[in-house]
Amino acid sequence: MRHTDTQKKAPEGAIDWHPADIKAALEKIGWTLRGLDRANGYGQGTLKKVLVKSYPAAQVIIANVLGMEPWTIWPSRYRDGVPIRQRPNHPLQRKHTRKRHGAAPEISRRKRDEQESA
Repeated sequence: MRHTDTQKKAPEGAIDWHPADIKAALEKIGWTLRGLDRANGYGQGTLKKVLVKSYPAAQVIIANVLGMEPWTIWPSRYRDGVPIRQRPNHPLQRKHTRKRHGAAPEISRRKRDEQESA
């Protein structure tokens, strides 16, 4: 896959650990990804996702257990020790509102009472 100008590029020479190396390092000290899920209150398979995609909270958990910093394990996911954000910083905009679709506006209780009494 080629990088385009809009994609954030990894620092030069950054090579992430292979997923098998991460799992092996955890097993050497008596941990599994499933065990870390349970110990940290996550559902089954949650921390496994970090092996294929960026998940900063999970990366910190695994790195702490291994006694390292997350950017030493996943250098392509960090720039100057800060996770590279994959989503835009702006909030999502609501595309559709009730008014745009022509729905009748709600009548206030007071107006409804006035109409009923008239």
